[in-house]
Amino acid sequence: MILLWLKFIITALIIIFSGIRLCHYGDQIAQRTGLTRAWIGIILIAAITSLPEVVTSLGATLMVKAPDLALGNLLGSNAFNLMALGFLLIIYRQRRPTSKIVGGAICSLFGIILVGIVGAGILSRSPFSLGWFGLDSLLILIIYLLGMRIVYGYEHRNKSPKSPEGQAYGAGKVPAKGEARQRRRSPKLNHEGIYLRFIIAALFIVGAGIWLANLGEEIAIKTHWGRTFVGSFFLAVTTSLPEVVVAGTALKMGALDMAIGALLGSNMFNLVIIPLTDIFYRPKPILGQVSFTNLLTAGIVITLTIITLGGLLYRSKKKVPRFSPDSLFTITVYLIGMYYLFKLR
Repeated sequence: MILLWLKFIITALIIIFSGIRLCHYGDQIAQRTGLTRAWIGIILIAAITSLPEVVTSLGATLMVKAPDLALGNLLGSNAFNLMALGFLLIIYRQRRPTSKIVGGAICSLFGIILVGIVGAGILSRSPFSLGWFGLDSLLILIIYLLGMRIVYGYEHRNKSPKSPEGQAYGAGKVPAKGEARQRRRSPKLNHEGIYLRFIIAALFIVGAGIWLANLGEEIAIKTHWGRTFVGSFFLAVTTSLPEVVVAGTALKMGALDMAIGALLGSNMFNLVIIPLTDIFYRPKPILGQVSFTNLLTAGIVITLTIITLGGLLYRSKKKVPRFSPDSLFTITVYLIGMYYLFKLR
């Protein structure tokens, strides 16, 4: 058991280091290509850091035929990401108000819609299908693509040529102290060098994240806990570690938009994994085969997303205290929700 925990810690450290590098190179890509930090976070980083959830959920579906473990992992990861965002905002409090959170607000709204579809599919036992593939899964995919299209349109229209995202790397206005320190530390690489290092960091995160999920599942099996709780809490925490590390690094750099985009974009991406698992789970739609206990996790995610959305809108208008009500409320609701989920296991 000691060896198992040692492997767990080493793998987590690999993810932490790789996540820091991924965030730095992602920021450089945003500055050099003209893409916004929020768009880099919502699409590129969110997809990469969510790959452990993809592999874990597909493994739970294909290998052990455990849809509760797969769905619990996805919904639980979303709940943990939202709680982690509240916690990180306490640690890395913004020194000045920011309005660059509209992309995150859009992700929050679409996240609520997507989780609502998931909850409706569970409650109705997914009655409509194309063969074994549920129409609710198809609707999730369509809503996700629509949300990404709207976010991209907003980010593209509102990108300022005077912002760091609209300039070439190192050009334009004088960067903040944190950004200046980071630029001095960053090696002067060409485009190919940045992309190569970004890919290498991403591969380390994916490999370590997948291995971490396997270790988490092994630890969970030895504890004899229920599949829904194991997926919603333990596997969710382990597979969400890449997102949390990247978001924390982005906040430390002062890139609030990238941090929000990475976590909320990852939440949307996690939900679009459901149609993928539905393709491989036969003979019936996957949302019709899971336990009603997952409705509690879905309710927790919706509640946390609403709190997060309110907090983002509030932060865009005025400076907030370090221990802001939205962050504290998010953490409290998450802990209470996980306690009741544990009781229902």
